Parts: sequence; structure tokens; C-alpha cells
Amino acid sequence: MKRLGQQLARGGTSDVYAYGDELVVKVPQEHVPAHWPAMEAAFTEAVYLHGLPAPRVHGLIEIDGRESILFERLVGPSMWDVMVDRPGDRVALTQQLTQIHRSILSAGIPEGLPDWVGRMESKIEVASQLDDAERTIARDMARKLPRGAALLHGDLHPMNVIMSSSGPRVIDWFDSSIGHPVSDVLRSSWLMRPPEAAAGHAHLPGSTTENARHLQRNYLAEFEDDLAHVESLRPDWEVVIAVGRLSENLEGEEKELLEMWRTRPQPVG
Repeated sequence: MKRLGQQLARGGTSDVYAYGDELVVKVPQEHVPAHWPAMEAAFTEAVYLHGLPAPRVHGLIEIDGRESILFERLVGPSMWDVMVDRPGDRVALTQQLTQIHRSILSAGIPEGLPDWVGRMESKIEVASQLDDAERTIARDMARKLPRGAALLHGDLHPMNVIMSSSGPRVIDWFDSSIGHPVSDVLRSSWLMRPPEAAAGHAHLPGSTTENARHLQRNYLAEFEDDLAHVESLRPDWEVVIAVGRLSENLEGEEKELLEMWRTRPQPVG
């Protein structure tokens, strides 16, 4: 078996290492449920076979007692790294990001991906910050939102787009599902919010308030018409997304997410 090479990335749930010259291995951290890598591998393989620009999966392997995923190695900077290095290109790169997102949303339905509402219900169920009554309310809110039949990435932001020599490639498909496109747009908007709203910025390292706000504003402007059709439901969507995010137990976000839950819109009557 090959030895782990250089550590290439560290996220909130996994670490990525070189594995030979042509592969990388994504190793889950100790707090990650044991079944997650197999899920991510299956979802990524499904979208890859469907023709999306996802990395090719090369199977599962055990690293230090934890099931880990072998991916093809994508060589190139992230889109966020390019945005940081070339400020003058940020508007064009944001437009490219939204084009990539639209291409995903319009790609059709790969086999084997879960329904977004069911995925949110599963996340709400393990959101330990809520009591049983609150989880019931959150599940009801998710079920009442409009259904859709779009492919959702679930974690799309510039750090998850690799600018490879063969073109942009999209990584981290663990949260992919089938649902209403607005849910994916609002989830991405949350991930790109200015760092003044959180302790640091997990998804845009080195971001300033100004450039994150600029990115988020320009991204949302590209989806303005889509969001306008469901404007009255946007607060409910954002609350459900926030509760789902709570289950991920990401350091620095819990206070803000709970505040969104506690100040959620109340039903009339």
C-alpha cells in the first residue's frame, strides 16, 4: 500500500493527502460518522457518471482504521485562490461560478441521490442543540417548502471549484441531493457570507469583510430573478438551512445559527 504523501488540504471534517502521483486520499477526522465516506464516494461517482465535472472516484481504502476515499488528483488552484490573487478578475470569476452552479442545477437527476427534504430531516434529527419539540417544528418547516427536481451540490463556493488544466472541476459532493434550486442558491449564499458574521471564514480563507460581501452580493445578483419568485418563502428556507447546518457542529457558527432559529418567522394565526 502506498504511503500518505503531502497534506494538501484540511477541512472541517476531513484531511486530504497526496497518494502517489495521480491520486489523493480524503481521510475523515475522528468525529466523522463511519458511514460518511462511503456516502460521499457513492454520490460523487453518481454525478461523475452523469457527466458533471466531478473528480473520478478510485474506491475506498482504510487509513488509520478509518474508511477513506481515493480520488483522482486535480492539479490547479481553487477559484477562491485565483480571486485572491487576481482581484480585477473577481467579477468575471463570480459570473463563472454562477454559470457552473446553473449547469449543475440544470443537469438532470443522477441515480442514487437522496431527496433534499429527506436529507434535511435527517440533519434536523441529529441537531442536538434543539429539543424534540423544536426538531418537530423544523421538520414541518422543511416539508412545507416547495419541492423541486434539480441536482443540488449542497456545498458550492469558490474553494470547492478547482481551476484545473482541463477546466473547472467541482469537488466535495457529500451534501448533494435532489430538490428545489433555490435551496442550493441560499445555502451557497450562506457559505459565502462576510466573515464579520462568524468567527473567521471556513470557506473563504483569508477573506475580508469587503471582498466576501462583494462576492456574495454579485453571486446573489445573478440569481435575482430566481429568488424573486419565492421571496415570501425565503426566510423559511434560510431557517431550515440554518438548522441543517447546526447538525454539522462547525466551530464558530453555532451561536449565529441558533439566533436565526430563535428569531425565525412565526406562523400567522
